[in-house]
Amino acid sequence: MRSLLHALVPRDWTGEQALLAARLLRASLDAVWAVHGEAMAEALGDRPRHRWNEVLPDEDLDTDDIPF
Repeated sequence: MRSLLHALVPRDWTGEQALLAARLLRASLDAVWAVHGEAMAEALGDRPRHRWNEVLPDEDLDTDDIPF
């Protein structure tokens, strides 16, 4: 699965474009947790949720700059 996902990421993105894509994905994850978080936490049991905010700080997404 990981190699398939690596193949889907364009190699010609700049660092800024890659960060923007990562922020978009994080915002998507946040939305999934907002809607289904209780059930997901129950499914995880005692395992903690990954802290995406430590990797990608909150910033407003400017969807006009998304390279795809």
